[in-house]
Amino acid sequence: MIFHNVFLQKYSSWDELESAIESIENVKEKGTAFEQFVFAYFTFFKNMYMISELYMESDIPAELRQKFKLEKRDSGVDGLLIKEDGTSVAYQAKFRSGQEAPSYEELTSFWC
Repeated sequence: MIFHNVFLQKYSSWDELESAIESIENVKEKGTAFEQFVFAYFTFFKNMYMISELYMESDIPAELRQKFKLEKRDSGVDGLLIKEDGTSVAYQAKFRSGQEAPSYEELTSFWC
């Protein structure tokens, strides 16, 4: 995976990284960068969350898409993790500048 250029530098706090992501002008690109951050976060804390498998939306294998009834694209799922006990968790990542809450309409697309 190729991460966004915003991740080429080190940040000493969440506030610094949040500001860097906020500065990305293209909304889709901003969302993708945040999804990449979430994936990296779960990868780094894989043991703490007892994750055995972790996938970004575009990398979810066809057999798991079928098993969990995930549409090919834009079902609101940004990633899928399989825990060590075999349970699954689909997640959605929403970046909001200044901690603004996502709207009801944005969250209703996440149906898993």
